[in-house]
Parts: sequence; structure tokens; C-alpha cells
Amino acid sequence: MSATRSVEDFDALASQAARLRSRGRVELGVNSLRERTVADLVAGVSSWHDYTSCLPSLEKFFPHRDLQPFIDGEHVRRNQELLRGKLTILRKHRLSAAAQFHAPWLLPEPFFERYPHLRGPRIDHPRRSKREAFAMCVDTEEGRAFYADMFGQFARQVGELSTVHLLTNDAGGGLCWADWQYIGPNGPGHCRGRGVGNRARDLVDAFRAAAPSHDVYFDLRGNFSPGELRAISAFHDERFAARAQHGATPRHVAVGPQIDNPVLGIIDAVGILKSLERTRDPHVSRVVVDFSANYSRGHELPDVQDTVIDLLDAYFAEPAYGLMGRMKFLRKLCAKWVGEEQADALLEAFYDLHDTLASRAATIPLFTSNYVGVSMRHVTRPLVALPEKLSAEEESYWLPHVFNPNVAEARSDYIDFHGGRLSGPQGLEYGSDPHVVPIANYGARMSGIAERLEGLGGDGAGVFRRMGTSLRIHASMLRSSGNFYGVQRIRDRNRETFAAGPRVHSKQADWTGNADLQLLNEFMRDELDNTTDLIRLLEAGGSSQVLTASDSADEDTFLLGPNLIDQLKQKCRIMRRHWLDAEPYLAPPHK
Repeated sequence: MSATRSVEDFDALASQAARLRSRGRVELGVNSLRERTVADLVAGVSSWHDYTSCLPSLEKFFPHRDLQPFIDGEHVRRNQELLRGKLTILRKHRLSAAAQFHAPWLLPEPFFERYPHLRGPRIDHPRRSKREAFAMCVDTEEGRAFYADMFGQFARQVGELSTVHLLTNDAGGGLCWADWQYIGPNGPGHCRGRGVGNRARDLVDAFRAAAPSHDVYFDLRGNFSPGELRAISAFHDERFAARAQHGATPRHVAVGPQIDNPVLGIIDAVGILKSLERTRDPHVSRVVVDFSANYSRGHELPDVQDTVIDLLDAYFAEPAYGLMGRMKFLRKLCAKWVGEEQADALLEAFYDLHDTLASRAATIPLFTSNYVGVSMRHVTRPLVALPEKLSAEEESYWLPHVFNPNVAEARSDYIDFHGGRLSGPQGLEYGSDPHVVPIANYGARMSGIAERLEGLGGDGAGVFRRMGTSLRIHASMLRSSGNFYGVQRIRDRNRETFAAGPRVHSKQADWTGNADLQLLNEFMRDELDNTTDLIRLLEAGGSSQVLTASDSADEDTFLLGPNLIDQLKQKCRIMRRHWLDAEPYLAPPHK
């Protein structure tokens, strides 16, 4: 899967993937959007709607005739044009097609005003949206007929279609009376008692009936409760299965580069090989390779795609199992990539990288570039003691993109995490020291790995040298979030002091001053230095390892703008301008 937005990018991926045709059927995802769907958005900040704007649904390609008056026809035309271009490339390389759809998808309110009997469940997240969203009920024959018609149109265009990934109950899609619907189980009364197994299987059967000449495998994924998964499993067959949104994938193995938007270019080769060992399981019939960035905001770099495909090609030719088998296999590949003399250095870097990524996931799983660095804008917003003192102009380039429908909370709570609170290890949460030590450890380990990768010589090592830069960028973004976390903890425990207003401090000699002021200064200085280092990394070529919008109009909650370096410099200027904001509230030393 890859969220390519141009025929040229798709052609590059297709030519690389075609190398795998001798290993089995190769399917490429063909239905990424040409552009984000502006109609999915609402006026003002509605963070939940930002999830949806780059995600594919059937309505965005081949809307039912009764939907057409309510859909942006020009947007549909451009998506169809990109699809046709991709199909030409697909056929040139003799590849099969896969598609991913979120279904049933949110629909505009005027549609439900015209067809009120088709209104299905409310599917938005009430703490992340400013406007409710409803999907169509597919428990009636008429509702299923809508989706069968749209899928039939798509299938007739894509004769090579062999796999469809459906996602529901999240990010723009949802079924009636789902246990884990964000607002709670809901829908029209007429289908309340209907079993979820029948509901899911009937929708899939409607798709099948609309494309009788296609032998399509349907993979249904979503926010399903354990009870729902058990109920749906009774309706599984060889060409249909449902699974949880996150967790086990009994019928396929998922691999790909380590993408944490906006950072591209990281390959966890050891992790990929560990995952591929499950291909020995007789229930596993496919390997899904995902080159998409979070929420389809973009796709991986071509040289990284090529390296991952090279690994897969070698693995399918000569599978390796167990610790020693994996190590020997990867050592051989390292020699191919960077030469015999440097193979051990690359091999050790791969193993250290895998351990470092696992350590981060075990200690600070919520601290990510995508959800914290980007969607909470820790990367570009200024870290100051009193963000309430920033002017509207100083807020203008980052505040509209913070994932928080409450503007006041977006402004003043650095660690409001999509309606909850960003938390670290339990000992940190209940301790007095707000330093996130695992982030410092992560940064140190990544720096050491990056140094080794950047020291590799030769043309073949270029992708790994650039990976070293990506590791440094990722560590920098997590370091920012650690600094924001620390400052917010200090702000929390001094809330009453800041609310009381500035004061004149004691004139007696004091060699230490307020301990929290010292901590604030420490965190702010570290963030200033960190941001300066990040600017230097990006200016030295690191920008090519980072996913950003090509047009400033496309910057959104999950996508940084094309002027990232300028925003980082603006961040530094604002921080310096507000360096002394806390001193009228917390006493500095008086030596």
C-alpha cells in the first residue's frame, strides 16, 4: 500500500514492485486520492475531520447517482483521472490491484435531509470534532444497494482488482450499533437488534454481487470489540475475514519501513525479518507491504522502497528463520548493499536500531512524531513559560493546526493529547522530576547509531547515510515533546501562582531562586538548542527525509507545511522574545 498522489510516483513504485512477480501475485494499492478532500473539513478547527481528509472512500471515486448532487464533482474527476493513470502503469507491469476503502463513509447533512430514512450511526469522536457526522445505514437493502452500486462501478474500471481492505468504526467510517463507536453504540431503531455478523457479511456480499466476475478477497478491519469479532468470525470464509483495528493479523503479515510522520527513511530490517517468519504459518496467505505515511498524508522515499523490496525479494528466494538464520541472512544482504568491509558495521547498526525502537515502544509509547510532534505541533510551536502571553500573530502559524477543537486548551495545555493527557512512565507521572529520561536515552542511542550509518562509504550506502539523518530528526522531535511535557508539568503545579499575577519578589539575598524557574529555563534552553540543531540538520539535506505539504494551503493537523525551516526559525525568535515571561511570577536568584 502506498499513498501516491501522482502517476510518476506510482510508476516508480510499480517498477520496483514488479521485481517480486516471480515470488507470487503482486498487488498494488490503486485508490489513493489526488488531493485532500476539502469537503470533509469544517470551518474552524475540528480535529476529527482532519483524520478523514486524505482517506479514500468509494464516494470519492464513483458516487451513486443520488449522491452526486452532494459531492464535489471536480474532486471526484481528479481522483478518477489519477486512478486511470495508475491502471495504465499497473497493466504495463502486469500487476494486480488492491484497494482500501473506509466504509460506510460520513456523508453531508443535505444528503440525509433528502434521504432521512438512510441516516445511520453518528460516527465522529465527540471530544475531537466540532460537528457531528453520520454514515449511511447499510442494514437495509437500499443502503447496501448504494454501496454495491459504487463498488460495482469501481470494480468495472479495475478489472485487476483482487483484494479490498475495508476499514470501519474509525476515521470517517462506521457501522450502526458498533460497540466501540466513539459516541457510543447508536443508529436507527429498526436495526438495533441485528447481529453484527450479519451486518458485516451482508455488506461484503453486496460488494461481491456487484462484481461477480472478480474473485476478490475482503479484509475487514476496525474498532470491533472482542464479542463483535467472535460474532463476525462465524461468517468468515476463504475470501473474507475481519480483524481488530490493532493487534493480530491471522491471515497476513504486515511489514514496511518505520514511518512516523513526518520522518521518512528508516528501515527496521530486523523487525521486518522477524515479522516475515510468520509466513511459515499455513493460515498466512499474503504479505502486506505498507509504504504509506500516517492517514495517507504521503508515501515513503523511492530509495527506501527499493531497499525494502530488495530485502523481500531476497527473503522469498531464500527464507531465513530463527535468530541465527536471520542474522546470517541480513549479514549477507548488508555485504551486498555496502560491501564486505562495512557489512558488520551496518548489521550491528540494524540490530541496535531494532532494540532502540523496541525500548521506546515499551517505555514511552505515546511519544511519537505523528501524534505529538506534528498533531500537537511540538515541533514548530514555541516553548514558552506562559503561552497565554503570545500574540495572535505569534500563534497564527501553528495554533490552527493543533489537534484540539478547544482553542483555549490548544493554546495553554501543551500535553492535551487528543482530548486526554499525554502520559509518560508511571514513575514519572507521580514524581516531582518532570524530565522524561527515556527520551534522553533514546536520543543518545539514536545519535550513536546515526554516527555509524553516516560513516558508511560508497554509493550503495547512501540510503543508510540518509537514514542516519532521519534517526537524528526523529530523536529531535521526541526531545521536543519531552521538553514540552516537562514545562507543562511545571505549569500545572504553579497554576495558582501564574493566575495570581506578577509580583515583586523579596529583596533578600537568595542564591537559588525558585527551583521551578530554574527547571523552566533548563527546558526552554534545551528546546532552543534542539530546534537550532534541527534547523541545521534540515538545511544540510535533512529536508529530503521529511514529509511536508507541497503547498502551504495543504498544511493540516497531520501534515507540516512546506516552509518548515522558516517556522522553526520563527519558533526560536518567539521563544527569545518571551524568555523572561515567568520571572515576574517565579523568583530568579538574587546573589
